[in-house]
Amino acid sequence: MLRSGRLDEAVAVLERARALMPAEVEIAFHLATAYQRAGRAQDALDTLGEVRHVFTFSNRLQKHIKELREKLNRELKDGV
Repeated sequence: MLRSGRLDEAVAVLERARALMPAEVEIAFHLATAYQRAGRAQDALDTLGEVRHVFTFSNRLQKHIKELREKLNRELKDGV
């Protein structure tokens, strides 16, 4: 859904998945990405912040989360 540009649908599905599995970091990452693409930078940062305490995810995912967080902070700073 994210790749096909169906952002509203992707957000809804990912929000439901997140509610069912709140500790699942990959779902949080994909939800944050969907929020970011939908122009909801603060929601994306909040979602990433909620799973910051979980350290069981891979180095690759940690890198993607860091990159997304940096991009979101720049967007908020620039008012995008």
